[in-house]
Amino acid sequence: MTTPTNIASTNWSGAVITAAKGKSFSTVSAQWVVPTVSQVPIKGVTLSDVAEWVGIDGYQSRDVCQAGIMETVQTSANGQTTISCSAFDEWYPAFANIIPATSFQVNPGDTIKITVETTGAGATKATFIFDDETTGKIYDVSLTAPRGTSLKGNSAEVVVETPELISGNQVSQPLLSDFLGSPVVFQDVSAHYKGGLAANLSSAQSIGMWTDNVPGGSDVQEAYGGIRAGSRSVTVTENDYWPDASSDSSTIAHKIALLGNYIASSFATASDNHGGTIAIAEASQTQNQLLLTHPQHA
Repeated sequence: MTTPTNIASTNWSGAVITAAKGKSFSTVSAQWVVPTVSQVPIKGVTLSDVAEWVGIDGYQSRDVCQAGIMETVQTSANGQTTISCSAFDEWYPAFANIIPATSFQVNPGDTIKITVETTGAGATKATFIFDDETTGKIYDVSLTAPRGTSLKGNSAEVVVETPELISGNQVSQPLLSDFLGSPVVFQDVSAHYKGGLAANLSSAQSIGMWTDNVPGGSDVQEAYGGIRAGSRSVTVTENDYWPDASSDSSTIAHKIALLGNYIASSFATASDNHGGTIAIAEASQTQNQLLLTHPQHA
């Protein structure tokens, strides 16, 4: 099934608001329930992932100031599945920061509100506020922009993303984790311009996520964003994009063979010029990268 969206992406789904002429965004926030995820039911898939976040910039700009929740699903050779769930913040192109559970623990099913605060265009400092409304835990942290980078403020987003994987000079796109029964509903979506004026969600554009990394190799829509401006909400719905679980995944082995066998404790934070999170393959200690933020361009 395919649902029309304004923008097609290989790794983003959700919605983006473009700033009005002469204005820049300074703050964005939203609330959502962290989805319950599982492994994609395709034989041979050992790693899938999903990240939900709010941010400023990244659409037709080269920086992204963002914060959110990332979940990874890893399946071992004996079929055991491990799911990790962590909060993160990042000011791309600098490294991402995975927030340790000792500072802010989050679990699937928790209701989370995340706010990104800046002073608008030209800002070089941001504050990220993480509020777990289920546990009552609040965590805030400030971040300085990477050298030579300042906020453009040209867009604000609420996004569900699947990070890319880099191994050496090869890039692959893991499939989106299965959250079919747990759509991500960004509620109370709020984006304010420098000076305090709120943007109207009715001007937002929806984003659909597409992949050809499935048996058969044809383009399929993994997920899509739906906007309800009146209720200030954006719903990201996952499609049943995978074929029958018994399908032979040999046709995509060249794209997923690089994933290896990762465990949650092997994840460290970093990025290259596309932003991201480094994952270390424990068996070989070969360095790979998951691209957590990949700016979008029209």
